[in-house]
Amino acid sequence: MILQIGDKQIELDLLKAEETRDKLRTNMLKGNWLLFDPKTLTAFAESIGAETVSEAWQIWTVLDAWMDHISQRNRIRADIAYWFGINAFELTDVQILSLRENLPRVRAQKTIEDGNYDPTDYERVYQLFLQAFDDENLARKRQTESFKLYLQKASKNPK
Repeated sequence: MILQIGDKQIELDLLKAEETRDKLRTNMLKGNWLLFDPKTLTAFAESIGAETVSEAWQIWTVLDAWMDHISQRNRIRADIAYWFGINAFELTDVQILSLRENLPRVRAQKTIEDGNYDPTDYERVYQLFLQAFDDENLARKRQTESFKLYLQKASKNPK
């Protein structure tokens, strides 16, 4: 990866830089160094070939943002791979966004399929079926059935 800092371009080995940051974080967590300690940034600067602590700090912050972005993208792709049973890392960003919009629906369908809900919780049953099937009539029908079960349960166990 090539980073532009002012007029200067720095070629950066992302994996090596992130590995170094992890080691430095370990030292920081042990209480040996602080994040803003010149020792930390100097060590990081030397490891990545930055000429100044200022450059190192800029690269550090760019890496933080980049790693957060990549982590979020991979989390979404992993969710899609799990819920849809496909290799989400082969999909385009548009395909990922489309499938991500359907994740709540698929999760609701799986919850229903597994029976992982209280059939007497008529409000939850309505929301679950509406989300899973986007069918108001079906959701109301299931809610009514659920309410009947609720009443049966309540009549057997009066307070």
